[in-house]
Amino acid sequence: MKGSQKRRSTPQHRRPSIHGHDNLVPNFSGFLIIRLLPGVISKIAESLDAVARDFKLDRLSDLLKRYNLPSRRLITSVSVEQLLELEERAQESGFALRISLASYWRLDARTVPETERQNILNQFLELQNEVDFAYLGKSASAPARAVANPLEPEQRYLNAEPIGIDARWAWTKPGGGGTGMRFVDD
Repeated sequence: MKGSQKRRSTPQHRRPSIHGHDNLVPNFSGFLIIRLLPGVISKIAESLDAVARDFKLDRLSDLLKRYNLPSRRLITSVSVEQLLELEERAQESGFALRISLASYWRLDARTVPETERQNILNQFLELQNEVDFAYLGKSASAPARAVANPLEPEQRYLNAEPIGIDARWAWTKPGGGGTGMRFVDD
């Protein structure tokens, strides 16, 4: 192991169960997400190929060469050093991570035919002594927005008197939505 690499001790854990992974993932983003075994972290590697070579993960290295999929770290918003430092601080709190986020990699499979992606994923999943977990990434979608308040029919106090306070009318007037209002409690 090189001086710039570090094997981190992580508590033993069970592999996540994979239900229905034989079906193609709807809305597949084109990326495969790979999580390496706990402790397989390189601070300097720029690609998953380099990590596989440095840690002598021969089967992973062979698979990466066979498919020639470009890779990068999944987490890129902070450096690996910063990420490991944050995780180290979290160890001292009640929010300790079981698996380092530095062990996640993203493979670009957008050029691979959709029918072959599942086959590639299955091959990564078979590398149980080198790869901890792998999955097909999904495309992001716009967040759901409620068009209307689903509880509004039950909120009869919003209606005009004699049932309610006529809040709907008040909302149409300047300041009716509460803007600029202050509250004092003695």
